[in-house]
Amino acid sequence: MINDLKKSLNIEYETDFLKIAQLYYLKYGEYQYYNKLKKYFEINLKPSGVHKRLFSLLPNLIVTTNWDCLLEHTATEEGLTYDVIVNDVDLVKSSYFHKIVKMHGDFQHYKALLHKYVSI
Repeated sequence: MINDLKKSLNIEYETDFLKIAQLYYLKYGEYQYYNKLKKYFEINLKPSGVHKRLFSLLPNLIVTTNWDCLLEHTATEEGLTYDVIVNDVDLVKSSYFHKIVKMHGDFQHYKALLHKYVSI
């Protein structure tokens, strides 16, 4: 995926993956960026044993850069309630002590964004 982003940006020697992703986002915008990510990442995955073990620790806060919804699904399966924070508005609305903070958003919210653009 990084090589694809680099090719689109015509930057051959950059090695900082986060910088490459940010440059792509800035040049092509949020919609194109999410479409590119969707091309490389499976959206319909199932939680693994690792996810279940993580929640067996009953963490108050989980911070992730993952785009999938495996953490939320695992919490639900385990009967736990967590607020999912993907932006500032979510943080303000948050009422639960337990939170999953998704630093870069997620595909579920991408779908809402897509519908927003399509309905304009």
